[in-house]
Amino acid sequence: MFQMRRTYALLLWIIALFPLACAPVAVDLDAERTSLAEAVEAYNASMSALHPEAAAALYADEVIVIPNEKAVFKTKQAAEDYLAATAGNPGFQVSFETFIVEVASSGDSGYSVARVTVQIDGPDGEPIQYVTRDVHFWEKNALGEWRIVLDTWNAAPVASAPAEAD
Repeated sequence: MFQMRRTYALLLWIIALFPLACAPVAVDLDAERTSLAEAVEAYNASMSALHPEAAAALYADEVIVIPNEKAVFKTKQAAEDYLAATAGNPGFQVSFETFIVEVASSGDSGYSVARVTVQIDGPDGEPIQYVTRDVHFWEKNALGEWRIVLDTWNAAPVASAPAEAD
């Protein structure tokens, strides 16, 4: 009889505590956004310092890179090779101005958007500069580290002259 009461009491405790064990864990979105912003800055600094291998280390193994002027790259190695070739262009310089860093409510994915200014030497040796908008989609890996799963960019819009009045 005592054994049955103890089993019954234990069962009641389990039933009472079960919802607490299944409750969602609160995510500190400010901390996650700060953490993602640090990963974004690490990528940007690596490319700006001409260390494409360090930038590529922030790619997920199954990254997809979609340049606006090249084929789609679907492996980390192909993406790293592309970054290295890009950084190896004569006169290559790049700067980033990140203006959006957002994290999903789950805290395990997010995105960043930057204005990127690239300069390379043209065929005549004169510098050519162009501006792009760069979008990275990020996810946390099994170790909780932010990794880029999708990297794409396109030309930033060019300011047009105002229309002439009639």
